[in-house]
Amino acid sequence: ESNGITLPDDVRELVARFRTEIEEVGSRLLAGQGLSGQQQQATILELKNKRHELASVLEEPSFAHNAMANTLAASPENVWRFLAHLAAQIRPQIEREMALLRQ
Repeated sequence: ESNGITLPDDVRELVARFRTEIEEVGSRLLAGQGLSGQQQQATILELKNKRHELASVLEEPSFAHNAMANTLAASPENVWRFLAHLAAQIRPQIEREMALLRQ
């Protein structure tokens, strides 16, 4: 349930809270130009953990599965298959260009 409309009230409230927290942590990370490496790492870990908690509440395998549910890609697995196919298709061109660069 990516929008949460059909979820029970208590779960919908929890999902809304997680989404708000995820947005806040993400904003903090994006705005954190003065953060040390350790602070950035801690913020990224916090974001990952909150995303994991949201996925668990929604009974999804991962945050990515939920985020992609209503998109053209539909799932992380589809994205992976597309990227693998794309990489295989462009590999010959990349190899030709790398050979030119080595000359």
